[in-house]
Amino acid sequence: MLTIENGQAIRAPSSFSHRRVRPKRKLSFNFQDPSLPSEVPYMSARVLTKEATYKFPATPGNWYWVRLHFYPSSYGGRNESDSFFSVASDEITLLRNFSAAITAKALTLAYIMRGFSLSPIHNSIYLTFAPSDKHNASYAFINCIEVIPIPNVFESPARFVGFANNPIEIGLSTLQTMYRLNVGGQFIPPTNVSGLARAWYDDSPYLFGAGIGVTFLEKSQIRCPRTVPKYFAPTDVYNTARSMGPDANISSNYILTWVSQVDTNFTYVEIFKLSDTSGNLAGSNPEPLQMLIAAESAGEDDTSSSKTRSNVIGGAAGGVAAFSLAALCIRADSRQFEA
Repeated sequence: MLTIENGQAIRAPSSFSHRRVRPKRKLSFNFQDPSLPSEVPYMSARVLTKEATYKFPATPGNWYWVRLHFYPSSYGGRNESDSFFSVASDEITLLRNFSAAITAKALTLAYIMRGFSLSPIHNSIYLTFAPSDKHNASYAFINCIEVIPIPNVFESPARFVGFANNPIEIGLSTLQTMYRLNVGGQFIPPTNVSGLARAWYDDSPYLFGAGIGVTFLEKSQIRCPRTVPKYFAPTDVYNTARSMGPDANISSNYILTWVSQVDTNFTYVEIFKLSDTSGNLAGSNPEPLQMLIAAESAGEDDTSSSKTRSNVIGGAAGGVAAFSLAALCIRADSRQFEA
């Protein structure tokens, strides 16, 4: 069983198992932010004033989803603004000089979660928390750690933007979940998602410009072929969509664009999930879907971009779930990821 954010328990698919470790020796307090979904796991924490490591049994080569939950508060009378720390798994740094308090305030959230997909090289997953040595009285803390075995969803290589003939293998990389958007639909809480208990967010805040297209909902039976497992996304994700509209004279004059803020010097992977439940997109000879993915620099009028064409729409006809992968390397002078 996996206890998710609001305390409700759901059963995972039979091929999965879940392990969640909460601190044995914990600090707790009386104040509870009203936006917290439940007391568990946010009203207790392990506070670490020195480097410490958690060890979880694992199988080398298998994939695991590691989720770290943080609720910044004054644990044990400590100032939450003094908490700066790093988190590493083996030789991979997951978080560096991280402040949960600053991050939560910037996002106007009471609590935050960071999720990572990784494949260990040993028989264990090691998570090392290290308080910053550059800040006086610094400490690390953690409210909850989830380690969830998952299948390798990145078996297929991704199109590498700007390098049409050189797809990139991402199945051996450590990945962090940055954004998960339900295009054309509303927020889907993890309580409504079977399997991996993930939240899907409304895409409206990420749209750029006045051309936001039109949304539609088509309740339909979604069929998942062997290449698209059911846990890839809930049915509601496939049943909603955003279109550029039926009028070609209008749709040809704008580009439907989403913008997200990212860090530099990393490679980002976009997973496009589609299902043409209405039959409006794919005919007997569907046009390939053209996507423009660009990185825009901060402070300079310099944009690097590339177009990638995909026949994923053809594969998504008749309510069949399909997906396409695209990767883009963000240079040090770039700040925005557009699609």
